[in-house]
Amino acid sequence: MTEDEWLTRCGFHHLESRPLYDRATARQVVSLVVAWLRRYDRYWAPIPSPGEVVAAVYRTDQMDWAIDLLEQWAGCRAGQLETAGAAQDAREAAHFARVLAEEFVEDDEDRPMEGRARVTEVAADAVESACELVRLCQSPGRGLADGLAALGDRENPNLPPLVLAREGPRRGLILSTPQQRFLDRLVDDLRGLSGEAIEAEVRLTSEQYNTAIDAEFREEQPLLHDVFGNPFRPAAFDPAWRTEAVFALARQVSESRDFATMPVLADALEDAGCADAAVLAHCRGGGPHVRGCWVVDLVLGDRV
Repeated sequence: MTEDEWLTRCGFHHLESRPLYDRATARQVVSLVVAWLRRYDRYWAPIPSPGEVVAAVYRTDQMDWAIDLLEQWAGCRAGQLETAGAAQDAREAAHFARVLAEEFVEDDEDRPMEGRARVTEVAADAVESACELVRLCQSPGRGLADGLAALGDRENPNLPPLVLAREGPRRGLILSTPQQRFLDRLVDDLRGLSGEAIEAEVRLTSEQYNTAIDAEFREEQPLLHDVFGNPFRPAAFDPAWRTEAVFALARQVSESRDFATMPVLADALEDAGCADAAVLAHCRGGGPHVRGCWVVDLVLGDRV
């Protein structure tokens, strides 16, 4: 990957490209997964149904719990053991969504229920991949490359199932490694969410679907830029900029997920002596911003 590619046409598949692969942390990758999952949370919101009893039985709150646990881990507010239950919560959400579709979908008018089930199932796959990353990396601040090194090589007899599942499609490729297969699976999960969500909304021709999926994939770039910044030109944060006012603003932004005050954060950083053009421009730019924004994380340091 070149810097021009990163700035103009990067996507999730660049997670395995240098220098991003060498610089990314587990916290950043989990934050990326969480932000992408939250784009589709309407599919596991309280389920509309013919009766209150059905809604009570088949609510898929478990998916929200799973995503929240991953977010808490990335923010150093949940441990690895707590996060281990996220995959099970997500699987239960997918199971309930599937049961709802199979038990209550009787005609074409209920097609959205089937779509809801498929999206929730793919979301559970993404949660499972993120939980495996948590297990491998153990600490949010650990580097992605360092954490995935625990997978070893192709001969490792203890490779996790989600890595082994990629062996078939990649068999015969000499350069295929467990690390690549892990990231392939993660990218497939995230992009699978996009595809299933588009299909769940409305019937499209092949051309319409391709147009819609291309538009969805273009949303990957601004999210990557917000979480990772520019890996070719990493910003050096001066601790002197971390004044009480700057820290308080960054913490408020992160905890509330209200990024409307990012320009105010830029002003506070400037008042504190920050003249880094990339930092200030990112705060004053149009976004989007998510929890895990690289500038906010720089301010919060290891206290995110």
